[in-house]
Amino acid sequence: MGDFNINLITCGSNRSAQDFLDTFLSSSLLPVITKPTRITDNYPTLIDNIFTNFHSSLLTGIVISDISDHYPIFANLSIELISRKQIHQSPKFKFTDENIGTLKEKLNADDWSAVYISQDINVSYDTFISILTTSIDNTIPRTKQKRFHRKRIPKSPWITKSVLRSFNRKNNVYYKYIKSKPNPDLKHTNEIY
Repeated sequence: MGDFNINLITCGSNRSAQDFLDTFLSSSLLPVITKPTRITDNYPTLIDNIFTNFHSSLLTGIVISDISDHYPIFANLSIELISRKQIHQSPKFKFTDENIGTLKEKLNADDWSAVYISQDINVSYDTFISILTTSIDNTIPRTKQKRFHRKRIPKSPWITKSVLRSFNRKNNVYYKYIKSKPNPDLKHTNEIY
């Protein structure tokens, strides 16, 4: 998104504007703003835009405002966020030769006819996955997950555990300062350390 300074209204008559649009279209990115975003005394232009390949539940628009010579544009995406808890809690199974042998026996004993009988591939797939997951859940125990404390997990490659410890120490000191009902004299003393 941004102010591209290329007028998309002139795509039919301007080769560089058409090439610009074709570059985005070749990557399956469509412009979502289709009305002029800058109106002058001479002529309106469509130079501010948002390109996306996400089109379901997308609300876009132009805000008519005099804060600038360009009208602000926006896009509101309805997406489902995945929490860190959901990411870190994928099932971990304790695989041993004995457990795998038991699973093989269970899978051989299971009735798979419902998978073959159905004419709908989606129903067959769902049935297959259901039988498989039930067999795995019944024969292979899960291992206990270690609880990860969010303050101990480095978030970026350059944030090492020692940098994280320093962050935590700084935050603890700041918390003590705030809790002490900020006193300007206390901020520069060692009393809270």
